[in-house]
Amino acid sequence: MADSTAQREAMIENKRKQLKLIEQKNLELFERVVAGRKEQERAIVALIEDKTSSIRTDLAKQSNIREEDSEQLKTCLEVIAMLHS
Repeated sequence: MADSTAQREAMIENKRKQLKLIEQKNLELFERVVAGRKEQERAIVALIEDKTSSIRTDLAKQSNIREEDSEQLKTCLEVIAMLHS
């Protein structure tokens, strides 16, 4: 009977070790998944920032072009007005 109890205790201890190993592997897997998601998030944020920066630059250029065109139009209209006077 003592031998049977020792075998059960050994089996229980073996199962505990297996469970602990499984828990460690699950934790490592979870940490890798979280790290992967964080890396993907950083990549997406960088891409979005790059695109929005490009859009902001384009909008600023277009704004400057419109302002220059407006000044040229104003100058042309003033010249036309002077010619008609």
